Amino acid sequence: MRNYKIELLFKEDNEGPILFKNKEKIVELFRLIEQFRIDLNVEEGCYKLIFNEQQFNFYISEESEYIYSIVVYIEGVNENSQDISEILDNLKNVVRLFKEIISKKLKNCSYKVLWDDPGIFYSELAFPKIIQIENLMRKLITKFMLVSVGMDFFDRIPKDINQRDDNNDSGFLHNIDFINLSQYLFKNRPLKDEDELMKIINSINDNKLPPEVNLMDYKKDSYWNRYFKEKIGADIDGDLIRKDWEHLYKLRCQVAHSKFLNKADYIQIECLCNKLTKIFSDALQKLNTIGLSEEIKENISEDIFSEIEGKFWYEKLYEIIIKNFDDEFTLNELYRFTSLLHEQYPNNNTIQSSIRRNLQKLRDMGKIEFIGNGSYKIINCSFNLE
Repeated sequence: MRNYKIELLFKEDNEGPILFKNKEKIVELFRLIEQFRIDLNVEEGCYKLIFNEQQFNFYISEESEYIYSIVVYIEGVNENSQDISEILDNLKNVVRLFKEIISKKLKNCSYKVLWDDPGIFYSELAFPKIIQIENLMRKLITKFMLVSVGMDFFDRIPKDINQRDDNNDSGFLHNIDFINLSQYLFKNRPLKDEDELMKIINSINDNKLPPEVNLMDYKKDSYWNRYFKEKIGADIDGDLIRKDWEHLYKLRCQVAHSKFLNKADYIQIECLCNKLTKIFSDALQKLNTIGLSEEIKENISEDIFSEIEGKFWYEKLYEIIIKNFDDEFTLNELYRFTSLLHEQYPNNNTIQSSIRRNLQKLRDMGKIEFIGNGSYKIINCSFNLE
């Protein structure tokens, strides 16, 4: 059996006429709500309130001049009762109706919610579901990289990023924020460098691309849509999953930051987690059916690795560019710094691929311009990458 309460701090602006000179006057506010039936005080400062055939208690205490603490609560609730959700909804509605009176009829008064047991109750229910779906996402990403892409991916990650000790088996993916997990499978990106396609186009003499060129490799799309969508279901689009993940993230923040959750919030969390659990579980079962060419494996490896190293890579590359070139430079000239970059990133065995990918990032950021034939032009020499 457990007691549940909601506590408010009620404040009256002392610059206007004083309406609530004592706590008995605040009781009159409760009496204004026609859905309530208020019994006389059972003991000093404590009252009974009947709402929807259910009895609640409330008491009022004066904290200081013009400031009162108001606690509405219900005693002896069976936590295993099937009616607990209805009981807590009634408690929320009692307080909601009281807050409406304050907001709509008392311009010189305000309130703050100090404690919300129903919100804590729904947060406690929601948190395990969020933990489970977050770890299922990490599992799917890890198995995709190790099973489908088929590489010693996590061995390449610098130790300062992939932190692990003897008492902790969590590594790189557990250092990634919840919201950023979705980018690894659901971010739209090309499989192959767009500059490479321009080189091919510039090299042809007629209006036909070589038969080995697949234009879809240069289209921006997510790994999910490329490799999972057809196997899981045509209606399970990566963009929709990413939007669901972002929605779940906002609700997760309410739980993590102790922003009082309500029943509707919890139902949304439950529905999203159930939906995503089904999708991710189906994807895990289909992993062994995904076949990737060695070239695509290398491209995915390099793309994700470059993303993990994040802005450190393109910051370092841009620093090299502005220190060694005045205006224009070529890709071959930049390749001369391969050994220097390898010293910075000794676990990266595809430095030149990283150079090309991060040149594309710098181009998208407006720092450099691609002028054709493997040549680039510096647009902005100020080293500000934010």
